[in-house]
Amino acid sequence: MNVRQEIARISQYGQQLEQFFVEKQFKLSGDRDLLIVGYWSLLLDYHVAIVTLLPKELYGAAFALMRPIVEAWVRVHVVKMGSDAVVRQIKNDTYKIKFDRVGKEIDKAFGLEFFDKSLSKAVRDALHSYTHSGGLQIARRFDKSQIKVFVLFRELRRCSVARVRCPHTPVSGRFKSGVSAPTDATSCGCQIG
Repeated sequence: MNVRQEIARISQYGQQLEQFFVEKQFKLSGDRDLLIVGYWSLLLDYHVAIVTLLPKELYGAAFALMRPIVEAWVRVHVVKMGSDAVVRQIKNDTYKIKFDRVGKEIDKAFGLEFFDKSLSKAVRDALHSYTHSGGLQIARRFDKSQIKVFVLFRELRRCSVARVRCPHTPVSGRFKSGVSAPTDATSCGCQIG
């Protein structure tokens, strides 16, 4: 599949998710549900922004949004599994993600084997560099001695966290809001890995 086809496919999926949010009546039972739905909505915004930036070849801006996507995605899980005190911290905007251990905690809580390896130090450092105009962001603007934006779409796939193209996670079908969404990416047509 070529880059343009992949962007179109992902864009279409984002539109389907957006329609889901427009049509769905949420029965929120508390702060946890409110935060989860809020993060889903935010993930959709980020998705739309990236899909809008890629066809314009604004790859640096698209890469800069990868860390906020990962952080929102992690927070969805932490809200579901965390203590009331942690949920209050998230709600009050005082929670700080401890990336060196949150992957293991999420994997253990949901019976996964994905987050810990996907949030490795190398991935975290790359996400930080892309978001904060670091060396990785700058290096991709050069081709030998010429300044050139040559980042290809496949670069987005290289970051294992970026390879998840939808916010569906094991929590999506399990909270009390009555939201009926696929519980994994394969059932919605998304690709993991």
